[in-house]
Amino acid sequence: MAFFNLSPLVLGAILLATGYAPIGAESINPPTTPQASSRMTAQEKRNRDFVLDYYREVIQSRHMELASKYFGAYIQHNPNIPTGPSGIIGMFGQRPPVNPMPDKLNPSPVVSGAKGDFAWVVWEREEKDPRDPSKTYHYNFFDLFRFQNGKLEEHWDSAQKNPSSPASRAAQTFAAPSARLKGNRGKLSGDEKNNLDLATVKLKQVLQDGHLELADKLIDPDYLEHDPNVPQGRAGFMSQAGRKRQEHERKKSPPILTLVNGSYVLMMWDVKAKDPTNPSTDYTYNQFDLTRIEKGLLKEHWNDMRIDPAE
Repeated sequence: MAFFNLSPLVLGAILLATGYAPIGAESINPPTTPQASSRMTAQEKRNRDFVLDYYREVIQSRHMELASKYFGAYIQHNPNIPTGPSGIIGMFGQRPPVNPMPDKLNPSPVVSGAKGDFAWVVWEREEKDPRDPSKTYHYNFFDLFRFQNGKLEEHWDSAQKNPSSPASRAAQTFAAPSARLKGNRGKLSGDEKNNLDLATVKLKQVLQDGHLELADKLIDPDYLEHDPNVPQGRAGFMSQAGRKRQEHERKKSPPILTLVNGSYVLMMWDVKAKDPTNPSTDYTYNQFDLTRIEKGLLKEHWNDMRIDPAE
């Protein structure tokens, strides 16, 4: 089965159900050491754990009778799944539930966190390098949830529209970002404000405006890069800064959502693309960028980029 065009939610469910195992080959970029923010409040941690239970009980184990436990309106921004709880139930309720229900997710997300009314998880997968099948690479996809009244009210991920997807939301239009992005984003501490400033300078002044001379002051020499198109370290980042600048040209507008929890800065954009089912129209999907700051320097970075075999 070719996984490249599957949505993150569907791919994740397949791998959760079948038991994911790494490919036995040399990887061109490092796997993530599993980690989570240590600055979550008690409520934020409950929200993050609620998301993990949702994946374990509903997505992995297909216990659709538990849907009312988890779902509010569940506004769905994955372009391949109908909005509302019925979209998830229709997609994952076609097969019998898993019994006994597992106690833990396997695999688990490699990064997780929460801030205010939002919680996020980052998943990591490994597949063969399309340019050299003797090697593999790691890549990431993101899931972000907004809570309301203790339930999952809204969901975004990094899926692009699959041309073979039988379930699209063609009839649903997107509201303006300022109108549809609700929810408390939490109050930032002094060090969280500093971390946001660092991540913003990298994005705006270095990648968008081309001030590469700032990289020495922003980026740790041993920078961990999880974009499989970029080599490791500060030197690797610098070697690809021109290409990365081109990539960020479409992100000239500010992110529609920024969340900072401790050392983690998460940004999300709306991105327009040609609809593969109707190239005369556009659709909107989401892109993510996550940075971890350590000792006042950018230390680790994740995004949702894959290797383009044409490059």
